[in-house]
Amino acid sequence: MEDKRKLADSKEIWVIKAGFPDTPAKKNWSDYAFAHSLKKYLERLGHYVRIESCDEWLNNDDADVVIVLRGTKRYIPDRTLDGRIYVMWNLSHPSQVTDEEYSSYDLVCISSEPYGEKVRERIHVPVKVLPMCADTEIFYPDSGSCREKEYDWVFVGNSRHMHRKCVTWSVRHGIPLKIWGADWEKFVPDSERYVVAENMPNDELPDLYRNAKVTVCDHYEDMIENGFINTRIVEAFACGLPVISDYSEVLEKMFGDAILCYRDEEEFAEQTERIVNEYEVIQEKVRSLWPVIREKYSFQACAQQLDRFAAQLRQYRESCKEQVQALSRDCCFGGQYEDPGIMAPQDRIGRVYRSFYELSLMMASVGEGLQDEERSYGVLADRLYGLRKEYGKLTFMEQQAFKELTGRARLGFELCVQSGAGAPCEAGAACTEVLYEELEQAKEKLRELEQAKKKLIELQLEKDKLRDRLSKASEEKAEINRKLQQTYKEKSEINRKLQITYGEKYDRGLQIKSLEKELAAVKRSRTYRLARIIGFPVRMLRKLRKRMKE
Repeated sequence: MEDKRKLADSKEIWVIKAGFPDTPAKKNWSDYAFAHSLKKYLERLGHYVRIESCDEWLNNDDADVVIVLRGTKRYIPDRTLDGRIYVMWNLSHPSQVTDEEYSSYDLVCISSEPYGEKVRERIHVPVKVLPMCADTEIFYPDSGSCREKEYDWVFVGNSRHMHRKCVTWSVRHGIPLKIWGADWEKFVPDSERYVVAENMPNDELPDLYRNAKVTVCDHYEDMIENGFINTRIVEAFACGLPVISDYSEVLEKMFGDAILCYRDEEEFAEQTERIVNEYEVIQEKVRSLWPVIREKYSFQACAQQLDRFAAQLRQYRESCKEQVQALSRDCCFGGQYEDPGIMAPQDRIGRVYRSFYELSLMMASVGEGLQDEERSYGVLADRLYGLRKEYGKLTFMEQQAFKELTGRARLGFELCVQSGAGAPCEAGAACTEVLYEELEQAKEKLRELEQAKKKLIELQLEKDKLRDRLSKASEEKAEINRKLQQTYKEKSEINRKLQITYGEKYDRGLQIKSLEKELAAVKRSRTYRLARIIGFPVRMLRKLRKRMKE
């Protein structure tokens, strides 16, 4: 295995984990093109960048920052590897992502502002809005708006094995739509009239957009409801191509009245009429968005934001450690707790530290002069349970900072975090001794849990691989069936031509027999015999003259 640190040559190592499979067909995946565009701009910021397909996600190569492009594939950060910063960029399918998955990252970037606000209220991990973007070095408008377009209406996408509104309605209203996508035979009557090809290579997509007049678009229901938009819309606008899409407030906020939206079939028909009657005006509005797209919705802008986010996370990680160290150093005097007064009451690290310290004091006081020892155990158990919940709300970086604890508060930390015990059964020094025994047991259990977690991740990835293989096998079966149908058609055409050939051969045979009968009749006639008798001396005379001349 190559040493990635040597290859990086002192640069930070960034890993982009994308959901495409490691197969020859990966170049047809939009995730593949997305990851490579992001890689290009991160490298320009001075990073060493690798891309990993979903088949390579269990690699444990060196990395400083890991960015997971979250679509349909789930990845859980491996926290046994120290020092890494994990960033999720949720691009689509928000209904498939749980709060627990969000909380396992150091930073969550969401391409929808309204959904980002909802997630921010539910989790304690920082949430940033990172919009969908386009590579503006590839997707850009043509030099002139008046040149002749090769296509009128275009659509790029597969059927997803269902009726897609924009395509179904386009066909129903007689729009001359051209489709680049697969599996449309069951959903579009006379699909061969509409489908140009089953795939559009990503590197050819900009030329298509610049050579078309308008494109139609729709979204998965969970995406449009939560403000997630299709990357095709940003790419089309970057090329100066007008778009008709299903309605979203986010689209109006991003592009204003340059985008034509529909809520139902009636509005879709109205927007198609508008694009015909007001094409020049709408196209000019789309072209005016070009500076906005470069500034806000380009890969360059998003890569710069990710770079800033990573720097802020590194700074925050160090500040958490320094804060815990300062609390350990400044808050304990002669075994007495003193509020340092340096942390705001709402500061989570300060609150949790104080709880650890108070828990350690309670442990020492259990059984020492208390009249109701059983009650004191119950109070301590309740406090421990509450503290574990409070500690669980901290981010991973904040939790890791408490490993820097020293002094009295560390005893409370070890009991709360690294031990599975409830209330201690001994007081004072005896309690501490029991605590460390349970701590070793907890560490062993933690190792077992980590192994089980790793095994679970492997099983999940294996399940995803099997699902991908099944999907690929279904696609191959469909392709074989399509080719088989084509072969049947070609065979039928050959048989038809053979039947025609056999018929012509039969007709010609009949004509030959008829001519042979006529010739035989001629030979039997008196005229023919008389001609033969008269012709004989004439032929002989001609031969004698020829010999005399010689």
